[in-house]
Amino acid sequence: MKHLRATVLLVFSCVAATAAEPTFTSTLGPDELNASGLDGLTPAQVDRLNALVERYKSAEVKREVVKAVKETKEERKDDGPSDVWGAPDAIESRIAGSFNGWRGGTIFELENGQVWQQANPDLFVLPKPKMNPTVSLKRAGFGGYWLRVEGCPKVRVNRVK
Repeated sequence: MKHLRATVLLVFSCVAATAAEPTFTSTLGPDELNASGLDGLTPAQVDRLNALVERYKSAEVKREVVKAVKETKEERKDDGPSDVWGAPDAIESRIAGSFNGWRGGTIFELENGQVWQQANPDLFVLPKPKMNPTVSLKRAGFGGYWLRVEGCPKVRVNRVK
């Protein structure tokens, strides 16, 4: 995950830097141009050489991005289904202890160690508390998750821990 973010930032900084970056041939001094035989090129050939160098550089950046994405996927391959940023699409667990509903801002502690907090002000109260009910969490649009406790409507939550 950290590798992917760092690589994406590197790519964007490289792209931004290339906009103001001098061409390859303009960085060479007269001695280097002469020693490499580039001093005899026509202006069209110099332009083509600079374009080829830029293409080579951008291909290197692409290879680095592909490598970073592959490494990130390898690091996370045992985590189950997930998006490119590594957050799982669905989670199954149980509430640790007694559960009687939610009242806006309610904290849900799960047996798997995760802690979730209600993201909306909705109120839902069970007539009789449940012990260790099963829960399923599914990704919601625009971030967050929907938490569904067995026998209850779903509630929007955000992960705290």
